Amino acid sequence: MLKHPMRLLGLFVASHNFAIILIDTESSLLYRAGRSQSRYNVATGQLVYSGEPIMAKIDESELGDDFRYILRLAMADVDGMKPIGLGLTSITGVGHRTATALCEIAGVDKKKLGGNLSDDELGKLSDAIESYADESVSGVPTWMLNRQWDLHSGAEMHLFSQDVSMVQKEDIDRQRAVKNYRGIRHALGKRVRGQRTRSNGRTGLTLGVQRKK
Repeated sequence: MLKHPMRLLGLFVASHNFAIILIDTESSLLYRAGRSQSRYNVATGQLVYSGEPIMAKIDESELGDDFRYILRLAMADVDGMKPIGLGLTSITGVGHRTATALCEIAGVDKKKLGGNLSDDELGKLSDAIESYADESVSGVPTWMLNRQWDLHSGAEMHLFSQDVSMVQKEDIDRQRAVKNYRGIRHALGKRVRGQRTRSNGRTGLTLGVQRKK
């Protein structure tokens, strides 16, 4: 049941777009439901809501003098204007699941702005990042690590920041040196995981479809 009674005025169809026009008798707002979610005021005709997602705005005057706009964690810059649970995802090797786990290990509220974190909380986050791969300390299962059974050390690791790209480059260079199938495909710049190359990923000169003779 609707909170306010609604009355259907009509149906508008034009150029692959549709909108059911409804009017709210209480607030005098015109709702256009469908692909267009814009809302207009019936009395003035002004646009009230454009249909685009509304982003939360932060009043910088309320942040304080000790607010940190940039945090330095795991050799990467973290935006202090974002909640720390979201800001940690800017570090290479950290997704939403890993960021949530790091906040829980450090005992930090993931919804708290990164710039409002104290020195003690930042230190706990740094310690959580360093001990993340140690299951006895962090309690993180092995399947959540991005470098399981390292080829050289045999250890269970989780790589962050620049280590991710560096280790990936070393793995590709080793495969190219031994000339296995994956290394050859990497060297040729071709698809590695068995994808089709006849119809997708075609580069170079543009050619039409040629019939077999």
